[in-house]
Amino acid sequence: MKIRITDSKTADLREWENIWAHCEYATFFHSPEWMNIWHHYYDGLISPRSQHISFSDGKSAILVVSVKTRFNGWVSIHESSPGHSYGGWISLDELTPDHAELLSLYLFNHYPNLIWRINPFDPLNTSVHNNFSFKDDRAFTVPLKLSWDDLHKRMKKRKIVKKVKLADNSGFTLRKLGVESLDEYQSIYDEARERWAQKGAQGAVYNMSLFESFFKSEYCDFWGVFHDSRLICAGPVFRSKAHVVCWLTLAKTEYLPKKPYEFFYYNLISYYKGQGYSWFDFNPSGGLKGLEHFKKGFATTEFPCPVLDTRPAYMVVLQNIKSSLSS
Repeated sequence: MKIRITDSKTADLREWENIWAHCEYATFFHSPEWMNIWHHYYDGLISPRSQHISFSDGKSAILVVSVKTRFNGWVSIHESSPGHSYGGWISLDELTPDHAELLSLYLFNHYPNLIWRINPFDPLNTSVHNNFSFKDDRAFTVPLKLSWDDLHKRMKKRKIVKKVKLADNSGFTLRKLGVESLDEYQSIYDEARERWAQKGAQGAVYNMSLFESFFKSEYCDFWGVFHDSRLICAGPVFRSKAHVVCWLTLAKTEYLPKKPYEFFYYNLISYYKGQGYSWFDFNPSGGLKGLEHFKKGFATTEFPCPVLDTRPAYMVVLQNIKSSLSS
């Protein structure tokens, strides 16, 4: 007998947290905390809409959804996870392609103006690609279950190891940041935004309160590269059960020839491998070929993480205008 959805209700926070904490393919972007951080950062304009979905065969899943109100509440945009990050569902049950189809149809049919990025670590992610009009994108991820010798050889072949030695010779050190370093990180971020603007790129606008929220999270490690006690490169790394992901890692322009990014990522890959994680994720690259080439240097594997965007074209244009005016 074909399975069907028998019940849907607002996800209980404790149950959602428990499933997220034990689901092998969950990322931090599926957690209640990620949703809560954005809810407070945008003063309630982003709120959770996650659902507990029950099936006729006794299995269940949490369908991760958020909603953001725009234009003084006239428009609601649903996003399966805030910030165009990985969305979809998480579960402690062994789901099948039939479950995935029901969950994807529920998401598509119940949430208008939907932005949904496929979770590349879900073993069922490929089973829903052909049902909707996704835009291709891919994540670049280091498989930490490989031996260190194998990873090191791959990075050496890509010249990463040589660049890390250059950084070592420059006297760089890597350590977790104290809260007193967040002002320096904000300064590096502001410098990066000016650099992006000069190149005609439009970057997101964040302030210190967001970075402080990351710093306070027990699932976030805020790392920094120092040179002579000066912070020159930094960024948060978010952890879940088997997956760690870097987000908005930035370096001071004057130090780029000394390879702080290579130093940062090489040492973190080694650290999180030693902690027993399965994946060190660089996130998607937005189709930027230079950035993709850089990430490939770290022995990464490419995973499809296409995006479904059901917003009408005029709404996308209006949002882009609003974002450019506020940047």
